Amino acid sequence: MKKIFAAVSLGLLVAAGLALGAGVLENDAIDGIKLSDDIKLVTDKYGEAEKKVKGEYEEATGCQNWTYKYAAKGLDFRTCEVKGMEGQAVTDIMVYGKATAKTAKGIGIGSGKEEVEKIYGPLSKSDPQYDVGLIDEECSCSINF
Repeated sequence: MKKIFAAVSLGLLVAAGLALGAGVLENDAIDGIKLSDDIKLVTDKYGEAEKKVKGEYEEATGCQNWTYKYAAKGLDFRTCEVKGMEGQAVTDIMVYGKATAKTAKGIGIGSGKEEVEKIYGPLSKSDPQYDVGLIDEECSCSINF
């Protein structure tokens, strides 16, 4: 079973965690970009990133993390690049600032606790880093607002 955490800051939502069945985030998307899509889809849609930041290397998975920042749009896309494999899969999508992007299920900046729970289930654990954070531990991917 997958664990999803929805997190909130400054009273926008009540922070939370919930257990959901397989596939909870794998079909979700922000502005048509799905988790696990290749970063090429992002650059085709938005152009070159304003900034590309090299992140941690995960020894266990062989994954080199990168973050493609589109600050003017209020979007960041974190990817995983594995040596010997073509492309970089989107593993995390961060939405911030005045961005109006929402998940395929309609959750975005300013979504209330009741709205999130109606779609993703009861919430119970907090992480104030984002207004809303949906983290799928099974696939190590997330959508954050």
